[in-house]
Order: sequence, then structure tokens, then C-alpha cells
Amino acid sequence: MNQQSIVFILAELQTSPYAESEVTHTFSHENQELFTLSYSKTHQTFSIFCTATSHREQYAKIQDATEAITALMK
Repeated sequence: MNQQSIVFILAELQTSPYAESEVTHTFSHENQELFTLSYSKTHQTFSIFCTATSHREQYAKIQDATEAITALMK
């Protein structure tokens, strides 16, 4: 997945009707979950949860979330 696709997904999560819902994208490789991505309209942050480490990070900016997702996909 390229960065343009990631930015599109992130921007879409900030728009209606997605922002008013609880949408979680699950990223996997060979049927193994790598991480999940969601957006909180209340906090205006993207949440990335790494399955392997059980670590969650919050990002307010699309660019920061894009960089984090790109790093997790390597």
C-alpha cells in the first residue's frame, strides 16, 4: 500500500459518516493481524494499535499517522 492510499483512508475516517461511527481498519499480512487503525472524533486523533506488542499510539496529524503506518508495514 502506498502513502497516497494511506492518506486517503485517514482522511476518509475524518469525514461523515465514518467520523460519527466506530470504524476500525485491520491491517494484516498472510492472514496475521499486524495492527488496527481507528479515528476518534471526540479527541480528533487516529489510534494505531500494534497487535504484536499490544502498544497503542495516538496521532492528531494525518502525516504523522501515515509515517507510523508506513513504518509498521515494513
